[in-house]
Amino acid sequence: AVELAVVNTGTGVFASACIMALAFLMPMFTDFKGIAELGLVSAAGLFCCLVSALLIFPAMIALRDRNRPFGKPVVSMAPERSTLKKLFARPGLIVSLTVIATIGASVFARGVGFDQDLLKLQASDVEAVRFEKMLLRDSGRSSWFAVALAPTRKLAERQAARFRELTEVSDVETIGTYIPDRQEEKLKILAHLGAELPPIAIRSARPEDPTRLMRELRELDAKLRMIGRLDGSDATARTSGLVAKAVAKLQSEPNAFANYSRLAADSLDHELAALKLQLTGAAVTERNLPSVLRERFIGTSGQYLVQIYPKGDVWEDGPLERFITALRTVDRSVTGPPVQTYSIASVMRRGYERAAVLALIAVFVFVFADFRNLRDTLLATVPLVFGGAWLLETMGALGWEFNLANLFAVPIVIGMGVDNGVNMLYRWREERDKSSLILTRAVGKSVTICSLTTIAAFAALIPADHRGISSLGWILSLGTSFILLATLVVLPALFELVGSRIARVEEAERPPTAASSTEMREDKGEAAPRRIAGSTRA
Repeated sequence: AVELAVVNTGTGVFASACIMALAFLMPMFTDFKGIAELGLVSAAGLFCCLVSALLIFPAMIALRDRNRPFGKPVVSMAPERSTLKKLFARPGLIVSLTVIATIGASVFARGVGFDQDLLKLQASDVEAVRFEKMLLRDSGRSSWFAVALAPTRKLAERQAARFRELTEVSDVETIGTYIPDRQEEKLKILAHLGAELPPIAIRSARPEDPTRLMRELRELDAKLRMIGRLDGSDATARTSGLVAKAVAKLQSEPNAFANYSRLAADSLDHELAALKLQLTGAAVTERNLPSVLRERFIGTSGQYLVQIYPKGDVWEDGPLERFITALRTVDRSVTGPPVQTYSIASVMRRGYERAAVLALIAVFVFVFADFRNLRDTLLATVPLVFGGAWLLETMGALGWEFNLANLFAVPIVIGMGVDNGVNMLYRWREERDKSSLILTRAVGKSVTICSLTTIAAFAALIPADHRGISSLGWILSLGTSFILLATLVVLPALFELVGSRIARVEEAERPPTAASSTEMREDKGEAAPRRIAGSTRA
């Protein structure tokens, strides 16, 4: 039994591992190093598991069964499950309805796109995400800014002027932003104020004359009422109501605002004293700017920094692309977080797309080289074709998109789809009677259990706070579920159709003597020789 399992089932397990490894190794041919290393680690882990399955696992079974007493093997003559036979009594109808439904729902797959917005990947309650959205709502611009470098301050200012002309730019900052212009004129004004302000002093306020204050408040109230007739809002009416309350308070308590007058006078005196100290300042230059500004805008190499702020929400793909494209018309070497994110996201997207195409090609070539039969190769890819189509259609119907986190699901789904098909096909090819329903064999339970455990593992990612990881769990869980559904519904129905055709062809080509001999042996109760095969799914 161990020998049969390792030889027969081991062939399918080895082919499945190679298919999954090929799907994971294809990202190595992309330009993004992180994806390449992830694929290499995954493929290495698969082969380690393969070695364990083919060597350690059979040895452990042999040790466990070493002391098991030998007995006469019991041959089960129980009939195959009739329920499955009834369900697949009309395989042509199953295949036809599935194909029609899949093609009809393909309209939903058109809405599936790619979203590289990093804010949508983070947990929505993270403080940084909340404040970024607040900035976008209140100021109309992001906290992100692109940067450009210039060898001199003059060139930096000239470059900044060109960036300001772009409609995609909301603001540009250089070190010159913090150095006032027309300083000589402003210093003369400050010198004049310095001569005028010293004699001025604010004495502590004396108690206000309640009668005079009340007269001023009533005049103010009358003017507010006149304005209120022309003002469509209720702001003037609210102010007039406050004035009326102040008049009423003065009537009941004449010295109600004496303390407020004193505090206002003291505050004015403090502000005036602070202003006098600032009237003797010198000209602002790069040298006397705060060090935090100098270090920010002037590098250790003497390069000058230009900060370019985008207009609108550049977290979205379209505005970000337009912003970067516009900046590069001024300076091709512009950089900064928006440019880096855009470049990395573009490289990752192209890398995943290339990896998906290469994985499909490599897997198809491997399966064809293994089976050496185009029909069987196409049958092995049926779960991937239907499961992948159903996944895309479901994503489109639910409004889901691919992002930088869940794109890695693509090679996994490709590997899982072909893996299920290969295991089912290996077991089907082992059957002498190609018309028998393959799901009645152990492989049906084996593939189901393996897929369900994989779905459970992927579903553990769904509750993650990081929305990118959660979306990866959803995509992988749904993709594996659809692949399992195609494996248990579409593929067996195709096996039934193809198997019946093979049986009819063999029956037509069989010599009459051979057929009579077989019938005689069956009439005598002798079973025809049949190859024993174990499950093809570990």
